[in-house]
Amino acid sequence: MREDYLWAATVVASRSFPSRLLSEDLTNPDDLSIAGNDDPVIIPILDMLNHRPNQPVTWLKSPNTVTYVAEVDYPADSEIYNNYGAKGNEERMSLEKSYISPQVLLGYGFCVPNNPHDCITLSISGDASLYRITKTDLAPNELVETFRLEETFRERFTDITTKASTYRAYTDLLKAIRRKLCTMGWHKQLCPTPAGRNAELYFTSQRDLLLASFNHVVKLMDDLIKEHTIISINTVFRQTPERRKKRVKRDSPDEGMIDWLLRHIAEYEGEESFLDEMDTGQLDEKQSEYLQELIENFYGLVDWLDVDGLRNIGHRIYHKCGRIADQSGLNVTMEQTRMAWMLWDEEHLDVYSFPDVVETFKKMRKDKVGELEDLMKGEVVDTVILEEEIEERDCEFDSHQLVPFEDD
Repeated sequence: MREDYLWAATVVASRSFPSRLLSEDLTNPDDLSIAGNDDPVIIPILDMLNHRPNQPVTWLKSPNTVTYVAEVDYPADSEIYNNYGAKGNEERMSLEKSYISPQVLLGYGFCVPNNPHDCITLSISGDASLYRITKTDLAPNELVETFRLEETFRERFTDITTKASTYRAYTDLLKAIRRKLCTMGWHKQLCPTPAGRNAELYFTSQRDLLLASFNHVVKLMDDLIKEHTIISINTVFRQTPERRKKRVKRDSPDEGMIDWLLRHIAEYEGEESFLDEMDTGQLDEKQSEYLQELIENFYGLVDWLDVDGLRNIGHRIYHKCGRIADQSGLNVTMEQTRMAWMLWDEEHLDVYSFPDVVETFKKMRKDKVGELEDLMKGEVVDTVILEEEIEERDCEFDSHQLVPFEDD
């Protein structure tokens, strides 16, 4: 009895048509892949036709018949194909709509080589939704948005989504793709059976789609940096050996950039000729105007010492601000120093470079998964400020609404 039931269930799952085929003409078979409240129906003879993606066919209905129309000519003795719709090789399940749409492998028992409708379904911890990566959408916006977890002060209080937060979301998305790739591995396990060959085909198609997605996201990141970088730490500190020797020693590149920003603020406040003494690159007109817009419309409108609770002169950050101000040799206030610090802390973005993921992945050994994941992490090659949208504002922000700064 159990075997009979399994046979019948498999026949219905693999050979049935949606009942809407009996109630409407369908000129686009992809419409069959759209979920609906359909009951399965069996149409003898026509259920023997195999699937070919994007095959042009038309289904016509009448009160007593269903007609299959092949929209292409077939030579004698050649196989006639049906089109089951826009189905990838994997199963797709929507938790939001509570339906399961059997795709090619699990629904019909085979895989389509180079399937144009292939997809990968990703789930995110704590999120009931499922996200689909496809060949035509390798980095879906809704998936990227799930990785946009943190907001800067400026994003929170101006309702502006920055390019830097998009870049960070891409970076976290790459981590998820990297983990999935490392779990899958590269090597195929050759199986001589039809079922084994279909399983290999499925595995390979999923792996290659993940690799394509990884490379696509890396390109999106590279394009953001190339098109929107306005200040680069590599450019700022690009100097001759003679000038490098004269640099004031800093505890970190971040402190060096805070000092650099302080010099810009000092110039704006009227201190003369400090650029002649600088050991860093000068601001061009575009950089200067952009930084001034940031200060005039946000960073200069917040009492950062009040936000941090730094009115207490015993605070560790207070002493660090004082040290940075003293080392700059400029006549700047604690407020200006903290503003430069916050501007750099909020606006800077680490830029990553990644190895050729396909070549790196091919070198994987099953016992070296951790090593491979480290290689695919990429490395920081620059730190930049991107040119972002700035919301004009002519009144100060209430610093009490800002979350106190936590120094690590």
